[in-house]
Amino acid sequence: MTVFIDATVIVAAVIGGPLHEPCRRLLFEIAAGQVAATSSTRAIEDVWLIESDPVHLLSPGTAADAFEVFPEIIGIDEWVMQSAFTLAAAHADDGVVGPTHLIHAATCRVYRLDSIVSTDAAYDHFNWLRRIEPDPAGVDGLSKASRTSRLEPSTASRS
Repeated sequence: MTVFIDATVIVAAVIGGPLHEPCRRLLFEIAAGQVAATSSTRAIEDVWLIESDPVHLLSPGTAADAFEVFPEIIGIDEWVMQSAFTLAAAHADDGVVGPTHLIHAATCRVYRLDSIVSTDAAYDHFNWLRRIEPDPAGVDGLSKASRTSRLEPSTASRS
């Protein structure tokens, strides 16, 4: 089972707070090949944008370091964007789901990932996508269930 890691996990691993330690452990386990996980260029870009804002206090190079954690980073391509546009139409009235949520959910759909690790409850609006909270219990569950797999995009449909 390969899971998608969003920017909230990377940020929580760097800053203090109650999720610092489990998120940090998760990233170390991913880097060591103990947890099968991926992220996307969009998620790393989110970290980079946060890093460039002096209010958030992320160290320079956080996004570049995060990029090196994952064995594969998914590029956002036309398949993902078309799927995101389709999801946007279905979730237009949610009021919580924004473009980044749609792009990450679409990435999961196109690459057949059924789980996303995130602190953001907006992902709970996608009934086919399981959100895993990056707390100690969630990270422990990933550590036990993970195995390495190769990502392949679905060629069946863009939606």
